[in-house]
Amino acid sequence: TNYQALVQAATTAAAALANGGQGGNNQAALLANLVTAAANAAANAGPPAPMPPPPPAGPVHALEEVQVPAQLMQQVVGPGGSGLEEIKNKVGGDIIIELGHGAVDPVGGMRMLKVRGPAVSASLGACLLNLQVAELCTAAA
Repeated sequence: TNYQALVQAATTAAAALANGGQGGNNQAALLANLVTAAANAAANAGPPAPMPPPPPAGPVHALEEVQVPAQLMQQVVGPGGSGLEEIKNKVGGDIIIELGHGAVDPVGGMRMLKVRGPAVSASLGACLLNLQVAELCTAAA
């Protein structure tokens, strides 16, 4: 086949070049044969192989925001962040819970927690945070 001819011509040309340049005209002929074999192989190669399908898309990440009354923030976060860590573990550990930047909302006295991660996990994390806030509000009333 043309591929085998190309490999044979390349092997012959490489061996001639490895001999340190002996027989300069012979090397030129070998290289010409190699170029011809490569052109023939390319011409008879047929259509290129189809491209493989792209890899599946990674999980879509989401951002959920949860408002927490400023006076309950310490209880929600827990000592050393243990409250947030507990929620993270319940969800499966694939979320990040961040404290929102900025001061306390002067009108409602609310702080923001942001839950980032795969859409389902972020949503579940936000629901668990809202549940914890509701339970703390009910207990305080």
